Amino acid sequence: MKIDDVKSDLQPIISGLPQGSILGPLLFLIYINDIYSCIDVSSSIGLYEDDSTLHTSGHTIQSVQSDLQSCLDRINYWCKINNMSINPVKTKCMLISSKHRLK
Repeated sequence: MKIDDVKSDLQPIISGLPQGSILGPLLFLIYINDIYSCIDVSSSIGLYEDDSTLHTSGHTIQSVQSDLQSCLDRINYWCKINNMSINPVKTKCMLISSKHRLK
């Protein structure tokens, strides 16, 4: 790359895909396909391109929280060994329940 007569050195690309690649989303899904092995039977994960959702249910908020934390710990470990990271700023938790169950 050259900006105002200053040229940067070329660096080898050791991983990744070009931004906007047609095959990028498919190759990414193939790459992360084994993330399902991190999930307990009581939980599920939905994958779409570079976005994922983790779902679980339980009889108490504490059991849901414990299940989610356990899954997140295993997914975080999976990310570390696969040179990926979870963006905490984009990570959200949503509790869905009836008013009666929340009491």
